[in-house]
Amino acid sequence: VGLLLVKIDTHPSVLQIAENSRLLMSADKFFFGTYVPFWFGHSANLLRGVFDAFSSLLVWAYDSLTLCLAAVFLLTLFKDGKIFYKLVLAFAITTFLGMPFWYFFPALSPRDFYVDNILRTPVHSEIKAYMVSYRPDPALKEFLKGTEGAIAIEGMFPITTFPSMHVAWATVALYFGIMA
Repeated sequence: VGLLLVKIDTHPSVLQIAENSRLLMSADKFFFGTYVPFWFGHSANLLRGVFDAFSSLLVWAYDSLTLCLAAVFLLTLFKDGKIFYKLVLAFAITTFLGMPFWYFFPALSPRDFYVDNILRTPVHSEIKAYMVSYRPDPALKEFLKGTEGAIAIEGMFPITTFPSMHVAWATVALYFGIMA
């Protein structure tokens, strides 16, 4: 706990953020055989049509997560107190399990690190080649426009979380929503 409290009060270095970001992209390549963030919109992706067809739904789901979580919390609260209690506990546990990663493994999103390159670091040639053929679906492209403008000010960067809690919380909400 003491080590965590000391770490919370320190800001990660640019080098640490860059190394973690590169490590995550390398892990994608190692485990999936491709650079996943750019694969969805890559011209060589045979499943691209499927992803493009669902991109509007995925963007809506991402944007609506807060509303969906609130709806599931209210549903379980009024439907069954035991399910509500379990939902709150599961939500807290997933958040608690993610915290050490957030503090000890800060990274940038692939868009900030590679596409916008806010740290102004060299990009590996293989990733550059992937990015040349990256053409996101119009719905995703419109969504990404709203996230532009990440600027590094005085060493502060838009640090993302790894693991992403969007998936964890959506899974918890879906599970307990179905239970209710």
